[in-house]
Amino acid sequence: MLFVRLGSLTDMDVPLRVLLILAGLTGQSQGIHSIRVSEVSVKAGGSISIPCLYSSKYTNHVKYLCKGYYWNYCTYEVRTDQSNSAKFSISDDKIQKIFTVTVNKLTNDDLYYWCAVDIDGGVDDGDYFHLSVTTGTRSLYVDNQEITAFLGGNVTIKCHHQGNPGEMRWCRMGSSCVTQPSGSIDGTEVTIDTNVPSVFSVTMRGLKTESSGWYLCVSGNLQFPVRLTVTEQPTTRIHSIRVSEVSVKAGGSISIPCLYSSQYTNHVKYLCKGFYWSYCTYQVKTNQKNSAKFSKSDDEIQKIFTVTVNELTNDDSYYWCGVEDNDGPDDGYRFHLSVTTGTRSLYVDNQEKTAFLGGDVTIKCHHQRNPGEMRWCRMGSSCVTQPSGSIDGTEFTIDTNVPNVFSVTMRGLKTESSGWYLCVSGNLQFPVRLTVTEQPTTRIHSIRVSEVSVKAGGSISIPCLYSSKYTNHVKYLCKGYYLNYCTYQGRTDQSNSAKFSISDDKIQKIFTVTVNELTNDDLYYWCGVEDNDGADDGYRFHLSVTTGTRSLYVDNQEKTAFLGGAITIKCHHQHNPGEMRWCRMGSSCVTQRSGSINGTEFTIDTNVPNVFSVTMRGLKTESSGWYLCVSGNLQFPVRLTVTEQPTTRIHSIRVSEVSVKAGGSISIPCLYSSQYTNHVKYLCKGYDWNTCTYQVKTNQKNSTKFSISDDKIQKIFTVTVNELTNDDSHYWCAVEINDGADEREYFHLSVTTGTRSLYVDNQEKTAFLGGDVTIKCHHQRNPGEMRWCRMGSSCVTQRSGSIDGTEFTIDRNVPNVFSVTMRGLKTESSGWYLCVSGNLQFPVRLTVTEQPNTRIHSIRVSEVSVKAGGSISIPCLYSSQYTNHVKYLCKGYYWISCTYEVRTDQSNSAKFSISDDKIQKIFTVTVNKLTNDDLYYWCAVDIDGGVDDGDYFHLSVTTGTRSLYVDNQEKTAFLGGAITIKCHHQRNPGEMRWCRMGSSCVNQPSGSIDGTKVTIDTNVPNVFSVTMRGLKTESSGWYLCVSGNLQFPVRLTVTEQPNTRIHSIRASEVSVKAGGSISIPCLYSSQYTNHVKYLCKGYYWNYCTFAVRTDQKNSAKFSISDDKIQKIFTVTVNELTNGDSHYWCAVEINGGGDDRGYFHLSVTTGTRSLYVDNQEKTAFLGGDITIKCHHQRNPGEMRWCRMGSSCVTQRSGSIDGTEFTIDRNVPNVFSVTMRGLKTESSGWYLCVSGNLQFPVRLTVTEQPTTTPLQETTHKENLSTFLPGTTPTTVQKGQNRNASFGLTETLILTSVLIFTLMVALCFCLMLKRHKQNKSASSAMKEAEEEVTYSVVKPRRKPSSQRSYVEQDVDVTYSTVVSMRQQRVQRVEADEENVTYSTLALD
Repeated sequence: MLFVRLGSLTDMDVPLRVLLILAGLTGQSQGIHSIRVSEVSVKAGGSISIPCLYSSKYTNHVKYLCKGYYWNYCTYEVRTDQSNSAKFSISDDKIQKIFTVTVNKLTNDDLYYWCAVDIDGGVDDGDYFHLSVTTGTRSLYVDNQEITAFLGGNVTIKCHHQGNPGEMRWCRMGSSCVTQPSGSIDGTEVTIDTNVPSVFSVTMRGLKTESSGWYLCVSGNLQFPVRLTVTEQPTTRIHSIRVSEVSVKAGGSISIPCLYSSQYTNHVKYLCKGFYWSYCTYQVKTNQKNSAKFSKSDDEIQKIFTVTVNELTNDDSYYWCGVEDNDGPDDGYRFHLSVTTGTRSLYVDNQEKTAFLGGDVTIKCHHQRNPGEMRWCRMGSSCVTQPSGSIDGTEFTIDTNVPNVFSVTMRGLKTESSGWYLCVSGNLQFPVRLTVTEQPTTRIHSIRVSEVSVKAGGSISIPCLYSSKYTNHVKYLCKGYYLNYCTYQGRTDQSNSAKFSISDDKIQKIFTVTVNELTNDDLYYWCGVEDNDGADDGYRFHLSVTTGTRSLYVDNQEKTAFLGGAITIKCHHQHNPGEMRWCRMGSSCVTQRSGSINGTEFTIDTNVPNVFSVTMRGLKTESSGWYLCVSGNLQFPVRLTVTEQPTTRIHSIRVSEVSVKAGGSISIPCLYSSQYTNHVKYLCKGYDWNTCTYQVKTNQKNSTKFSISDDKIQKIFTVTVNELTNDDSHYWCAVEINDGADEREYFHLSVTTGTRSLYVDNQEKTAFLGGDVTIKCHHQRNPGEMRWCRMGSSCVTQRSGSIDGTEFTIDRNVPNVFSVTMRGLKTESSGWYLCVSGNLQFPVRLTVTEQPNTRIHSIRVSEVSVKAGGSISIPCLYSSQYTNHVKYLCKGYYWISCTYEVRTDQSNSAKFSISDDKIQKIFTVTVNKLTNDDLYYWCAVDIDGGVDDGDYFHLSVTTGTRSLYVDNQEKTAFLGGAITIKCHHQRNPGEMRWCRMGSSCVNQPSGSIDGTKVTIDTNVPNVFSVTMRGLKTESSGWYLCVSGNLQFPVRLTVTEQPNTRIHSIRASEVSVKAGGSISIPCLYSSQYTNHVKYLCKGYYWNYCTFAVRTDQKNSAKFSISDDKIQKIFTVTVNELTNGDSHYWCAVEINGGGDDRGYFHLSVTTGTRSLYVDNQEKTAFLGGDITIKCHHQRNPGEMRWCRMGSSCVTQRSGSIDGTEFTIDRNVPNVFSVTMRGLKTESSGWYLCVSGNLQFPVRLTVTEQPTTTPLQETTHKENLSTFLPGTTPTTVQKGQNRNASFGLTETLILTSVLIFTLMVALCFCLMLKRHKQNKSASSAMKEAEEEVTYSVVKPRRKPSSQRSYVEQDVDVTYSTVVSMRQQRVQRVEADEENVTYSTLALD
């Protein structure tokens, strides 16, 4: 049903307007889609949201809702350019191309409406829908129009209906429908279940972001719209374990906890009231004051904000927890309060529960359900139903023995046990907040330090636990036996001293005091907290200072381990091992052989005399903290720090214990994360991290004693300590973090005047590329314990193996010597390695350099067969010492007398060009337009103050077949992929090799170069095929096909996968017609949307020339356009010639190398190898289209692909949700038929045949419905016009039934008779003149076929209806068409004149 308005066309020329109508340019096809809402059953008093789909061309137009049965007289209710009202609201989703109208408080008056789009200067577009308002059961409905689900998950929508289930359908607005038990819509799987009477259940699985949108339950002529929103998994949004339905007491209060993602910590949170998210109203916000009715609070640590609603009434039903997102749509979820004056369905007597650390608490959930349905859950965590278990390390037991009471007892409570929990019964929840506090009698906890055995002259750190209420209070260390008379030694509000230091961990609620240079005077101290409003809180500890063996100790108070890993702490003691315990400060203790503390598992081993070994496994961030070895009345504190895995921190394969020579030097490598590349690094001296002192920093000068250097490529900084003494024991490698705690790793130097326990004669080792090196590790351990490791990588213990692609062998035959030989050294082999023996390491730095006698390497280019008239690029390898030197190309047979052709410090020319890759240490020279004169050249490096370095190469120029070549010197492949290079040769294939410049060669059927796998195939005569697999970024570079004394260089560029660059499914080889045109689509990454794109002409990327750019005007020859939605720019080349062969699609990258993709045009005057008759194809939404690919290949090689997506070869299938079938029955024609076309089906596709592609652009538009003209019941002759006469037009304002009078008719008839008589006389004279010739003359007369049409445009609706059509709204027009007429015809045929009235009602 189509209704259009022409009120804005009154100034348009009348014939033009009629022609527009005849052309169908005002049809529904341009507007709102066929799969839409037209009839909805709704509940009186309720609300309904109606989605209205529109064409993309109307994205920025005003949309509105119009009320009334007739389109012409409907009245505006709400518009997108005006404010919403309580009754009506509207919102426009410009991405989905759907605007949504909502009608609230539905009554019997809410029957007839129109979704409409305002067309400025044209016809408004509209779609009608009817609301059937009922107070009974609706004919078709879903309980909730708004459905939310998670990415990758499932959702079930239940459509309640009263129709035949066989008539039911599930449809997506603007797409397609499903009726079968299973199917898919737009790539999302759908299953349908009709087993429950009157319920049509739809389950959608594997949800994607694109699955979001409006769907319809359809039953006969009824529809019910459902909006599905697919969001990220709960970990990054408001969580699934949450409150959605709560039974509450009228007149009472309820607090609802709302969990949010950490990214929203500092965002405004709010409570919004209303059934629909889009139209709810704010009640309270975290940046505003609370009211008597509503209050809120935000716990930024738990990531939960709590809203409280007081004085509950029946009006308190639907609310939304919301988070304000400044950069996108707000995040929120809905909860429902079921207000009752009777007994609540699920409740706890008190929402707020308090318990004590280490104690128990019981929560009784009163319910009216089957106890088997009951659960106990923690917000944002997990649920339990079993009689016993744990949540987040807190144990619980469940008791259901009392009817209608679900009792949960939680034991061994910790601070972390505090938080929001839920009693859950079916779809009901009741929230309970648990607060775990310290025992009121002990503000500083009983599991603490009171007696410690310490070493005279050493240091000790003592952790002091305090109550959370003292977080911001001053803490201090007080010295003396009595608290009343002790003296301050250190305070958190004062600076530390050399003797005493103090630090406060406000998260763990522990402050740590450190006492250095211990003496017998360091006996009694107090941990104290200053209380401004009362007596200070504190407890005493005693240090037992000894010069002998301590009674209880651990070698190092500071322990570091990794997330998910394990650590062993050895407590040395002199007591009965049965008295030993392992405790956590502020928590609990263990003595059994195995158990857990705060969810971290441990095992205890007492097999070694006087050693109590504790191993903790499955470490978590929460495992970090202070622990105590406890033996009787003694304690020894140990601080455990659990860090991220080595990939993002200072690495596990690192230096921690080194045996060094007194008076000597040692260099220690410290690995750091790439995020710290530009941070300051430093060396810190001291046993305790909190009290260590700076020795050297990367932003300061080195000293005689200490030095530091930072290798930002290896991500290793190296610290060197000279003139080693016994004082050089404890150090920390550290990285300065401006906005947080500095990153650090501890190492210990064991200084000896005797033989070191593990060492290498020289820390610095140098070897040559391709060569070998042997490192001898001297040790005093069992050789079976020895390992050879690379910093930041891996270790080896076997007799042979490899690290990072470098092969090694190990020899243990010499006593106390662990010999490591590394072979086939590469530049990447350079770096820090470690000899490892038990807990000892000794670092060795290996530097791999080029052979001193060959600064430009032996694996190089010396003889190349080239094509006359062509071009060649020659790579020239040089030593790293020449990185910043000038390079040049020198022409001539003799080095001494050669002449400069091009230099890196000068401009390139048309003949010669040069470029320098300072990373690969290769400069490349290119010689164009090759002739017989281009024979002898030298690659050279300019040596200031010395002899220039050079390498000779010879070009063998031929007009025939080259002796050795590859079709294209420039090859591109993708990370992780494979590539095949075909070396064409005329030699014995046994002489062929594949080499990498500056590295090694392969001639076996399989092997590897620099860690990249290589396979060779010589089955095709005269073709040496090299396939490289598992490509890495490092695989990029220059390679050589080598045949005897000949080489042919090939440059391989390995780029990122297609989703971030110009895509692999693309046009690279196209057969085109000479003189014709071709359009090439070029796909690019979304990061380049606003970059300049261009077409570059030329075989070599480095030397191609701009043809056209998106920031410049097109030319007659070249044009370019950029589709920023599809992320495709299209280049068109016109008037194709043989010179149009080599081009590059390119994206300009400011501050980096431009991104590009090469394509070749094969221009022919004959039949193209692969083509489609027309590159531009148009089809209609929901329809079909067939594309015929004409080819000259085996049809089995044919494929149909979509740019940036996938390909198909089977007889049927789908691409991006569009179904297709393939037909190969016609010889040399590959026919592809695409069905059920959608807007998303629009885009570029490729016919693919072997290495050839032909691009086709498909545009899917809406159906072009044309409104037929209604003829009047009578037809009249108006006039007949001769050639050149002007048609008569009935002007606006004349009567639409006006006709010519009798006088006018007689005049016209007389003119016709006179004209006919003149013509007859002329014919007789001509016949008499020619006598024997019988010729007839034909005279072309114009006969005017006049259509007398009346167009009645309607005005746009207004708030006041008008049923009067004014005369100004009527336009009359005459349309004149010319046609041939026989000369014998002397009168106009009455049938040639038609009066018509076009009624657009």
